[in-house]
Amino acid sequence: MKEKDHVFRRWLTCLKADLQFQFKQGFYFVYLILLLVYLVLLEQFSPEIVKLILPILIYIDPSILGMFFIGGIILLEKQQGILSLLHISPLKVHEYLVSKLISLSFISLLVGVVLSLFSYQMKTNFIVLVTGIIVSAVFYTLIGMIISTHSKSINGYFINVIPWMLLIVIPNFLLLLPNQVFWFNLIPPLAGLKLVFAAYYPASGFEILFNMAYLIIIDMILFVKAKKIVESKMIFDE
Repeated sequence: MKEKDHVFRRWLTCLKADLQFQFKQGFYFVYLILLLVYLVLLEQFSPEIVKLILPILIYIDPSILGMFFIGGIILLEKQQGILSLLHISPLKVHEYLVSKLISLSFISLLVGVVLSLFSYQMKTNFIVLVTGIIVSAVFYTLIGMIISTHSKSINGYFINVIPWMLLIVIPNFLLLLPNQVFWFNLIPPLAGLKLVFAAYYPASGFEILFNMAYLIIIDMILFVKAKKIVESKMIFDE
């Protein structure tokens, strides 16, 4: 029991440090500005148009935050020697990664929920919305972690992430097709986008549960892969 308490305190300390770092680096200020811009923008449209634009804005947020910020954070911590200390620190690699995932997902979740509450007055399925934001934020953050391990510098990371971002974003345009095929749900980014849309538009319970379960499994697979790559390329390969 005491060991579990130590693990929880250790992880909580890491999470607190991540949140403080993100606050000091201006992450929350940037997203406060973006949130205000989004709210002003959505005020200009009718409820029907807002219903279409809102889920797209909410979904885009995790992709920008997760993929662009996580690579910079990890590479900065590598340059500062923080990652090299993990193999001699009580903090485990998976605890370090989970802290990053929660802290970055929290910002996306905060922005998405606030945006929905203040810009959309009709019925919203917040359980589906929250789940869609979290699994999407985790997905994009893990992709960013993996890409960062193949980058030598922060500038190099931003160059490397652009083609990946395009590769991941392009399948989302399949949602515009009039005839939706169920196998589209097997494309992880599209499954996440459809989850967010399901918070505002009618969707079958089976499709919602399938997309939730599918993305959770994809996120777990990516987490295991990210953990192994971070250990081999970013820590023990110092």
